[in-house]
Amino acid sequence: MNSPFYRALLFAILLGPAPAMAAVKTIYLTFDDGPLNGTSNILNVLDAEQVPAALFMVGLHAEASKERQALVAKAKSLPFVTIGNHSYSHAYNHYNISMLRSKGSLPTSPGRTRFSD
Repeated sequence: MNSPFYRALLFAILLGPAPAMAAVKTIYLTFDDGPLNGTSNILNVLDAEQVPAALFMVGLHAEASKERQALVAKAKSLPFVTIGNHSYSHAYNHYNISMLRSKGSLPTSPGRTRFSD
């Protein structure tokens, strides 16, 4: 292990590029399930502060009213906002709820409102 190759390899490892010291940190903002009541406020802040973000929208929510369609149009018009599809109806939650119940992870009490079918 005293060969020139191994010395060069050790030298490269020890004096090679060090990992970045996280001088710049990045946070990714995402908003799911919109457009909903708070989407207008979110878009106003993103627009005023020029903050990049991704909005994952549910098709049924986007089509629910002219106001929500206008929110989608506004979000599309902001150059630093990316629009993503978060399903049309969010119906897959019924599958997830069934799986949780079958595993005994989700109570099935009649008064439960958090995960309603």
